[in-house]
Amino acid sequence: MSARDWLAAARRGNPWIQRRGREEVEIGPLVSPFRFDILLRRDFMLFHAERLDLYRSDFESYAELAREQDYFVWFRRVMCPSWQPHVLADERLFDAAWAERLHATARLHDSFERNGFDERYPITLYSGRSVQPTIWGRRITRTIYAGDGNHRMALLLAAGRTTLLPSEFRLRHFRRLVPGDTTPLLLSALRVEPSRYLAFLEAGYPSVRLELHDGRIDVVRATDPAAEAEVRELLAGDELHVNSEAH
Repeated sequence: MSARDWLAAARRGNPWIQRRGREEVEIGPLVSPFRFDILLRRDFMLFHAERLDLYRSDFESYAELAREQDYFVWFRRVMCPSWQPHVLADERLFDAAWAERLHATARLHDSFERNGFDERYPITLYSGRSVQPTIWGRRITRTIYAGDGNHRMALLLAAGRTTLLPSEFRLRHFRRLVPGDTTPLLLSALRVEPSRYLAFLEAGYPSVRLELHDGRIDVVRATDPAAEAEVRELLAGDELHVNSEAH
């Protein structure tokens, strides 16, 4: 627990308490529907694993090839504006930041391959006494949300994991929480194919069955009426950002 983090949050009128995990948590609802970026990170972990030789022998070629991945869109459109906006105004600084991001991801991947998940650095999940709409005005009925350590969550997904073990996360409970929500921005930037979006949405709503008809996603079965209503609202809002011409 970081005393500095707590003091900063308390000064903003939003203190938190933190505890260790007590039971397994499903990863799917942490990723979907708000955190499409974690899916992009998972895909990049798989990309990296397939190109380790290139990374080690010709980093410049690797870095250029990596720019063709959706991970690069996340880096430019989400990561940099949030954490290092100054690099966006200087191509030299941006290239250096991209290279460092790739090296950091590679180091994390290598550590995971050698030693598995390092429980000294658990993933931090968020909850809140009062959960507010996201910056996009979206609200869902979740009690736990993705927080910090999402590259590690992506590594677990890439390894085929579907849950977080109690030892792999901690839960930070805020007085007031605005959940992170990268999905609308990334859907718009990437023009995601409907089949890909369908799989992403179903991961967060296992009680809702979706099918693709003529490039449009429809709800065909649901065992939870509240979840069905939530999915229909998400579909209506995200429809403009999903590339219906891809099929």
